[in-house]
Amino acid sequence: MQLRVRNAAGTSAAAAVTVQAAAPRLLTKTMDGKGEALLTDAIDYKFVTAAGGRPAADEYLTLYLTGLGAVGGAAVAGNAAGDGGSLGPLSPATAAISVTIGG
Repeated sequence: MQLRVRNAAGTSAAAAVTVQAAAPRLLTKTMDGKGEALLTDAIDYKFVTAAGGRPAADEYLTLYLTGLGAVGGAAVAGNAAGDGGSLGPLSPATAAISVTIGG
């Protein structure tokens, strides 16, 4: 696929890019994909950290991800997305996603 960027300064030259159906990545504290992932306890939403003395053990976690690919459910332009609570259900990823922690 060819991509051009257009903004107030003009339009860039076309560049070839590869678009994948999904490329899951955990968001990290440093926001550069390196270091500790953003994980919270699914009950109290406190951050789970190795360095901060709050490790996870036998509990459900909330992981913050991007790049899960296509999602199901109808989206209505101008409406807020679901939040799993008062704004309705989250849009589920259409592809199967699995997570392995510690190997």
